[in-house]
Amino acid sequence: MTVLLSLYTREIEDIRRSAAMGFFQAIYGMGMFIGPVAVGFFYDGFGVMWGFMFASLIAVTGLAGSLLFIRNESLVKET
Repeated sequence: MTVLLSLYTREIEDIRRSAAMGFFQAIYGMGMFIGPVAVGFFYDGFGVMWGFMFASLIAVTGLAGSLLFIRNESLVKET
């Protein structure tokens, strides 16, 4: 969490950094609430296996997004 927060706020000017950290933590908190609720709906509607499939899909999507972000970030620094 600390690494993500510092990466998120590294390009933001000092005067706005605390607002950016609050925004990050608010989005993180919403995910901490919405994630289990969404998986719970999948469990109730489709069964445990599909709940795990949904969670896996979210994780793979996050991984792909992170890899694309890292790749684009390294391309920006090279040019």
